[in-house]
Amino acid sequence: MDRMNQLAETITRHAPATGMYGTALRCLSLFRADRPTLPIPSVYEASLCLIAQGAKRVSVGDRSLVYDAAHYLVVSVDLPMTGHIIEATRDEPYLCCKIDLDPAALADLIIAEGGSTRAEMAPALAVYPSDPDLVDAACRLVKLLEQPESIPALAPLIEREILYRLLIGPHGPTLRRCAAADTHLC
Repeated sequence: MDRMNQLAETITRHAPATGMYGTALRCLSLFRADRPTLPIPSVYEASLCLIAQGAKRVSVGDRSLVYDAAHYLVVSVDLPMTGHIIEATRDEPYLCCKIDLDPAALADLIIAEGGSTRAEMAPALAVYPSDPDLVDAACRLVKLLEQPESIPALAPLIEREILYRLLIGPHGPTLRRCAAADTHLC
């Protein structure tokens, strides 16, 4: 079974009905919807959103982005936007995990790697093709919900891996913006 199917199954177990679910991991929220929704305005915090099934459209001003199981969303700063689920059914619900990004942890990781937290010009909101290593790490993080005794030891390591994978990917400049927003080192 591929990792995206495993992620969908794990989310389904912890999000059994339509709604947003907080978890034992402070950085992790799960979402489920059994049908498309109307556009809803909200403020998205700095985060990584991985959809295991379904699709969503987010809009900031006149710019809209669609993401799905083949693409993930990175938000590098808190942004007011409108979002709505565009693909979801009772048999194949929209399933998503949102991982909040800790700007201080990002800055620490950048400095530990010898990099700069100087913010480069990059979009604050972007969609990227799915990365198997990033999906694998996110799947392992969500799977910790089924091993609560392992959360204190393993969650910080997996969270750091996710940040690292984001920093070395095409969205590294976007995340440096997030880190720079929370540090006085740039």
